[in-house]
Formats: sequence, C-alpha cells, structure tokens
Amino acid sequence: MVNLAGVVQDLEGGLEKPKANRFDRRPAGKDSGGLWNSIIDKSQSVKVSGTYAVEVGSVLEQASRIQFGGVHSQSVSPSTRQKIGRYIKTAEGAPHWWRLLFLTADETTEISTDVVPRPYLGMTQELERKIIETAERDLEEMKPEER
Repeated sequence: MVNLAGVVQDLEGGLEKPKANRFDRRPAGKDSGGLWNSIIDKSQSVKVSGTYAVEVGSVLEQASRIQFGGVHSQSVSPSTRQKIGRYIKTAEGAPHWWRLLFLTADETTEISTDVVPRPYLGMTQELERKIIETAERDLEEMKPEER
C-alpha cells in the first residue's frame, strides 16, 4: 500500500523522503486535520443562517473531492523524481521500489489518483428541510414587488 499523492506531496513540499505513514494501510488525508479544522461550525457541518446564505462544510479545495470522490492531479517536479530515485535505493525505501519506480521517469510530470468518497459531512432529513425552507424564504424576500 502506497499513498502516491502523499508521497509526492511530501517531496514537493521539501521533505527528502516520504513520511512513514504514506505506506500504512489507512485512509489518506488524515495527517494534519486540516479538513476537519476548516469546517466553520463543528457541531453541525451545515449552517443555515438565512438571508441569502447557507454555509456547507469546508472552503478547502479538496473538501468536495473527499466528500464525493473524484480525481486528484498533481505535478511531479524533476527534484521530486530525483528524491524518489534516491529514496528507493535506501533500506527504508527498497521495499517500495516497484510501486514508486515509475515516478522517477522523465516523462512522469503529473500523476492522477482516484479518490474514494469518504463523506465527512452529514445530511439529515431535518437539515435538508431547514435548508429548503430557508432558501424558499430568502427567495421570496428577493422577489420584486408587484405593481
């Protein structure tokens, strides 16, 4: 098991070798808690405030992709390809050489990985009803007056 996107992220971010957890059998994206910390109101993932606003979840770019799944693409720089080449020659990296070798090729300038949906926002029927009611009320207020 290799989290390829995590390996590339680590090395593109300046590390000389990937973090050890990139080879753990666990869901990706649990390093920093950034997604969870980006949610505005932890007690509810959707805040229905009315007057033309419904806040849903996180403003982070990857939030929707994690919630619903999708494809994640990222660049692989020449320096990252070199770091991977050095890493797979070490005792620590040797067990993973066959999974990472393709990342050292000159033609590998980008990778795309499929993201399995991992919903972190809950949606109840009550919350859905509240959103619809609020949106309908706000739209009614926006209607121009009839003459």
